[in-house]
This record gives sequence, structure tokens and C-alpha cells, in this order.
Amino acid sequence: SSGINAEYGVSVSSAGVVRTLDSGMTEEGGVTALDTHPTQPLVIAGYTDREIRVFNTEDGTMVHHMIVHTDAISSLSIDPMTGSNLLTASHSLSIRTWNIEDWTCDHEETAHQRRHDEGILCVRFHPFLNFIATSGADSTVRVYG
Repeated sequence: SSGINAEYGVSVSSAGVVRTLDSGMTEEGGVTALDTHPTQPLVIAGYTDREIRVFNTEDGTMVHHMIVHTDAISSLSIDPMTGSNLLTASHSLSIRTWNIEDWTCDHEETAHQRRHDEGILCVRFHPFLNFIATSGADSTVRVYG
């Protein structure tokens, strides 16, 4: 495998690290989830300490952070069609939808069942259609439309 992504023309093996984004808060939580904004130079990371942290990829600064769940963040996804909504999922069994403009929680849904101290493992917006999908430690996949 050459490590080349045909769509973007990026070679991971030869490109090298462009920027390291460090929140300076690594003692309390490791990064467990990550997504990039479709139109803005932003990376949003989810952590085991229940926080999301938003980084500007142009200068590496952390531009926002906040606690978004009562347990570790397990997954997150930015709406690829609009870039205005963020889904977060947690081992607390909740999925939350956030408005990226003002960081308000627009919706919360309880999903899946806890297994071995884990809850929701993955959440994703569909890239073109109006639905999301989740997977959980309870071995189920759920689709919300």
C-alpha cells in the first residue's frame, strides 16, 4: 500500500506531519474521536475526560473546548453537507447534536445498552442523505432519519 489517497492526493507515508495539535490537557484525557470540518480549517477531537476540543489547523490554536457528556466521548461526526452540526456519542449511552455556530445542544437521544463499561461506539452522518447511523457495544446498529 502506497498510502496515497486518490481523492486528495495525499501520501501519509511521504507527507510528514504538518502540524501537531496539543490541547495541553493530556493528563486527564486521551483523544478517542476525531473529525475534520468539511469547509473550515477546523479539527474537532473528543476525549476520555468528556470534553471536545476544537483546533484551528492553520495556526494550531485550540479555539473552543467544553464538556459535552457525562462519560468518555467515544465518537463524533460533523455533518458533511452543511458543516453546521456536530454529533457526539458517549459511553453514557447518549447521542447529542450540537450547533457548531453557538455550541448549543439541539437534541439528545439515549441509544444502545451498556456492555463491559462501554456504550455507543460509533456515530456517523451519511455524507449525502438525511440520516445518521450508530453502533454500540450491545452489537446493534441503529439508523435515525
